[in-house]
Amino acid sequence: MMNRQYPLTIGADDLLYTNFLLEVSIFNQGFMESTLFDRSIHNPEAVRAGEANIQDILLLYRRVGASETSSWKNGILHFNKTRSLFSDSQYVDFSMKNVEDEFGYATLFWDLQNVSDGSFEVKVISRCILSSTSTMVKGFSSDVIEIIVDRVPPKVYFSDVTLPSSAHPTSKEYFIQFTEDINCRRPFLFNILIRGLDNESDLTELKDDDGIHVICVDQSVKFRFDRETYDQQNLDMLLKSNIQVHLYGVQDLAGNFQSSNFSMPMSMNAQ
Repeated sequence: MMNRQYPLTIGADDLLYTNFLLEVSIFNQGFMESTLFDRSIHNPEAVRAGEANIQDILLLYRRVGASETSSWKNGILHFNKTRSLFSDSQYVDFSMKNVEDEFGYATLFWDLQNVSDGSFEVKVISRCILSSTSTMVKGFSSDVIEIIVDRVPPKVYFSDVTLPSSAHPTSKEYFIQFTEDINCRRPFLFNILIRGLDNESDLTELKDDDGIHVICVDQSVKFRFDRETYDQQNLDMLLKSNIQVHLYGVQDLAGNFQSSNFSMPMSMNAQ
């Protein structure tokens, strides 16, 4: 049985690392009584004994929001990580002989190579033949889980790192906003640095809790100058510096890194 409370998010690096294969395991809840999948039509012994009533056990997926029954698609499954199919070249399914192990778990690998980016509902269904003389098929379904496939890295959408012309620099909150939600968990995986070059020689570098205070909210990285570091006495020194903001290492919720590092001068607002 598949069970996941929160969506599984899969990024570009995850797909490359796993060769575009997602391991999927289901548990045979009837395992304590018998090996349920032994009753598959793929099992010659069950066929000979007249006990084969499981036609197949498939993985189905569709985009979140789709409501039509016909919108469910068969996920392409592989027996192992090398994408080897069985000799008959049929779709591999969880009920095939030797897929279920001695503990009641059946594991196959879902091929995501041709699954486009988006949010998907996923379920596993079994289709059972009611009797050896019946052509009717009855289906059973697992709970539906959600996965997100996201190969697109976050990009800078908008930024405001302009120094105010008529107010103290510490009075303003500066920000860099991205095109999607980013990973804001602490400790931050990204780095933001404020570098000031005074008279082309003395380099001042500020970072989180060392000259600036940084927060991350949804799609944005925001920062303020530390008032204790930049009081009125230090204002002239700050404004005379060639100040640059550098932000790198930002990841979206799928683990994709920002498409390019952010670097911009903190110029004075001309207004």
